[in-house]
Amino acid sequence: MANGRWWLTRMGIVVLLLATGCSAPGAVGDTPSDDATTRLYGHAAKERPVGFTYQPDVVVVGGGVNPVHSAGADGLTWVLDGDAPGVDDLRPGSVMFATSRAVGRVVELTPTGDGDVHVLLAPVELTEVIRDGRLRIDTAIDPSQMQFQVIPDRPGALADPEADPEPGFPGTGPIVRPSAFRPGGPAVAAAAASRPLPPPVKNGAEVGVGSWIVKTAYSAGKLELKVGTPATDRLKVFIDLAIGVRNLRLRTDTTIANGRVGSFDAALEGLESIAVDIAAGAAGGASDNGKVRIELPVDNTLYIPGEVPTVLNVKSKLIVITAFGGRNDTLTAGGVWTVKGALGISGGSLTVPEFGVQRSIIDSITGISLAPVGLVFAAEQRVLVGIGVPGFAAGPYLKLSFSVGVTNGSALGVPYARCVNAALDIKGAAGLALGISDPTLRELLPKLPGWVKPKVELTTERESSIASRKQTLPQSPICLAGST
Repeated sequence: MANGRWWLTRMGIVVLLLATGCSAPGAVGDTPSDDATTRLYGHAAKERPVGFTYQPDVVVVGGGVNPVHSAGADGLTWVLDGDAPGVDDLRPGSVMFATSRAVGRVVELTPTGDGDVHVLLAPVELTEVIRDGRLRIDTAIDPSQMQFQVIPDRPGALADPEADPEPGFPGTGPIVRPSAFRPGGPAVAAAAASRPLPPPVKNGAEVGVGSWIVKTAYSAGKLELKVGTPATDRLKVFIDLAIGVRNLRLRTDTTIANGRVGSFDAALEGLESIAVDIAAGAAGGASDNGKVRIELPVDNTLYIPGEVPTVLNVKSKLIVITAFGGRNDTLTAGGVWTVKGALGISGGSLTVPEFGVQRSIIDSITGISLAPVGLVFAAEQRVLVGIGVPGFAAGPYLKLSFSVGVTNGSALGVPYARCVNAALDIKGAAGLALGISDPTLRELLPKLPGWVKPKVELTTERESSIASRKQTLPQSPICLAGST
């Protein structure tokens, strides 16, 4: 990863991080216990939580967090103490609830000679665990206390963004499969033993996904997403997406009755700004162009204790597409926009922040180009509070989608007009679901037995535009004709 670190010091990159949660009022920050197992896997489930009823096939693994010995790098393979209360009751098809991060439908059980049991889990919806109850939270959020959990073998991390579009996001496509993902039988034990889930870290996490380097972090009042290429690549891309926040506060209220969601409200306060900075170039011109869609294999988390322990989970997707026409062409651009007010949903109606322009991106577009050049960058930040396994949590969520496209005309057109174009689109959304994307689902299903069909429901999502703008400069006939 050495090639990836120098560009992080050269420029910032930005992303979206939001937040959502669940439980009793209070402040959410560090886990209340310094126990290493709690920091890694969340809080233990309660067998009889006050005010809640589990579904009949839910099996609670007792004994606190200590029965969880380890998890595999895919987030789906788990190692439990075979003598822990409830482990003998686990069967393929039942739902295991050990901690807020070890919840899923049991696909396979593999006892070992040392007294442990290896378990393969499939993701589940919130209503597959809770039959009746009310999940509520009203809390201040300290992003500096977030844990960053890398999931090295998460299915579906990398795809082609232009293949088959996914509703609500620019695209999905063929899967690049992580080589270490080996569910089933003895491979479950091998994966868990040889490639465990790494411990979470503070301040941020940097990962390589294909030939790209992505970092998610929090610093100086900004939730950041940074994406770029290694220094050795002929295609150079450095993008920094940052969300300015102050006094973040989250409220959620979800009612479940008879295994169905009756109502849910959610609101995130404290968003202030969105900023993006872009710098890119291609040594070989069109032959170096790239396109990538990444579901970042990192969970940004806060653990929330309660009768039903939950995890506040921030998930990131991003797309980058470059369009360079000539050798050694370059492109730079940057903009800052204000987003004042809450993002939330109440009674089925969505509320989005007010939008303002602090620094217009079109005024910053520059670079060296003998042929027209362009770049599209899109990011989605989903803040969810719920239960599940690393990479696949289910519950109420808030979502912010950001996309920007910039083009710079050929320098050969300067005697007449050098045209620049910018397009900006920001949307807010809220919903309640597991929300597995098509690329991830297409990779996940072949790894599971035919009887396992993860439920993926997005019927409760509401979406609204925060800003949608296109601009061309100069306003000359030659430039306007090219922008249509």
